[in-house]
Amino acid sequence: MKFLFLICTFLSLHTQAAFDKISVQNLDLEYAGVSGAGTVERVGIGISFMSVPYDIQINRTDDAFQITSPYLDFTWNNPIKIIHDIQKLSTKKLSTSLGSKNAHFLEAEYLMVSPKARGLYIAEKLKGNCEGLATGRFQRRLMDDCRNKMDLTIKIIDVPTDFILYRLLENLPPFPMPDMDFPGDNLVMSLRQGDYSFKIYVKYWFYAGLRSWGHVQYENDHKTVAIRVDQIKFGYLNVTNLVMKKLEEMIKSPNVKVDPPWIRINIEGFHETKSY
Repeated sequence: MKFLFLICTFLSLHTQAAFDKISVQNLDLEYAGVSGAGTVERVGIGISFMSVPYDIQINRTDDAFQITSPYLDFTWNNPIKIIHDIQKLSTKKLSTSLGSKNAHFLEAEYLMVSPKARGLYIAEKLKGNCEGLATGRFQRRLMDDCRNKMDLTIKIIDVPTDFILYRLLENLPPFPMPDMDFPGDNLVMSLRQGDYSFKIYVKYWFYAGLRSWGHVQYENDHKTVAIRVDQIKFGYLNVTNLVMKKLEEMIKSPNVKVDPPWIRINIEGFHETKSY
């Protein structure tokens, strides 16, 4: 299932794959439990296949995903745990190309992901692209190009009620207005040589933009993503200190460390797989 492979590319530093390019065109997929099926018009791993839709099938084993189709068969061994644990995945008109002339993109009309015991995460009208001139291994090039220049937009987002953003908003000062209402909409994120800006509109007592600015860099030979949070605002309110303090209290993962103004994520820690 190509979309899982795509997510792995963004999060993984493994060098198991010897490919130099991934492309997917119009993937429609339904995945639940340990298997899934759908259709895809075009898949490329260095080369491209037939340009008409054909069936694909995915099955999860204890330590791998097995993907089969009339024109493509491969096994993804030892996927990172966060991907291996996915319970449901649904895509509509998903297309992507990674590693082609230092330009990478991902688009989808609809994307639904259900991680293990975490509810449903839904994004509609998603568009993302990265550009750069990085060289070297595929994963390193992708990370460096996205840090150099990345643009991401999502028209509508829906998340479970236990999502960390809900718990953060619950700590904002109350206002005499209606209660919180998700989904959020009009997410916009950009990266320019490591400097990031992020904005999403949500309704919590009032409809306003939740915005953040800061810097992203890689440490420990690209094994750690370090995010420096310079400012966070909700509407006109500066909530930087409040949000960072709450993140320190709420995040318990050994792979994520909050040390204001820095958030450091150990990517290698997400590589562990789990038997079922």
